[in-house]
Amino acid sequence: MGWPPFFSGDAQFAYRIWKALGYPDDHPQVIRAACELKKLEHETENDVRIEPCFRRFGTTAIVAICLHESGISENHPALKKSAEWLIEKEIRFRGDWIHKNPAKVEPSGWVFEFNNKWNPDVDDTAMVLLALRKIPTDDPQKRDECFQRGLKWMMTFQCKTAGGRRSTRIAPKIFSKKFRSPIITPCSIPNVPTSPRAFWNCSATKNWNRNHLQIHRAIEFIREHQEPDGSWYGRWA
Repeated sequence: MGWPPFFSGDAQFAYRIWKALGYPDDHPQVIRAACELKKLEHETENDVRIEPCFRRFGTTAIVAICLHESGISENHPALKKSAEWLIEKEIRFRGDWIHKNPAKVEPSGWVFEFNNKWNPDVDDTAMVLLALRKIPTDDPQKRDECFQRGLKWMMTFQCKTAGGRRSTRIAPKIFSKKFRSPIITPCSIPNVPTSPRAFWNCSATKNWNRNHLQIHRAIEFIREHQEPDGSWYGRWA
C-alpha cells in the first residue's frame, strides 16, 4: 500500500513509529521514511532547515498572480504555460473528502502536496482559481469550464459557521487537518478567515454580490474574527 507524498512531520512520525515497532534500520519502510525526510532538508554551512513539503500548485498560482499584477501580460507565454499546467493538474477524482462532504458536485480542486489526488485543499484551490481568472490561455472555454468546476467544488466546503474547511468535513464548526498519510491522526484546528476570503475573491467572477447567501455569511465571519489591532489570525495547518 502506497503513501501520499510526505510532509516533513509525516516522515518523522513514520520513522519513529517503524523504529518503535522494532523494524531494523535496513527495512524498506524505515529507509523510505528517512529518505523522504532527507529530500526536504536544506543544509547550509551553518544550519539545516526542513521544508514542510513540495507545494507546487499553490505556489505556481501565487507566482502567476504576482507576475500578472506586476504588469506582465496575461498572454505572456510563461503565464499561459503555467495556467495550462495548473488546468492539467486539476483533481478529477472523488477522494477522501466525499465521505464527509457527499455534495452532488463534480470532483475538482488542487492539492497542497505534490501529486496527491486524495485530498484537494480549499486554500490551494482558491489560489489556482484566482490565477486562472487572470489568464485566458489558448483555450478559454477549457479554462472557464475548469474554473467553474473548481469554484462549485470549493463552495461546498463552507462550514456552518460560514468559514471554509481546509479539506474534509470532520465537524461542523471547525477546520479539519486532512490525513497527510495513513500514520497521522487528523488534528482539528479552529476556523479562520483564510478560506472565506478566498470564497469571496473567487466568486466575484460569477458576479455574485455581497447579498449572495454564502458570500454574505463569509463576509460576516471575516468581520467577526478581526482582532482589535485590525489583523486576522491564520492557520497554515
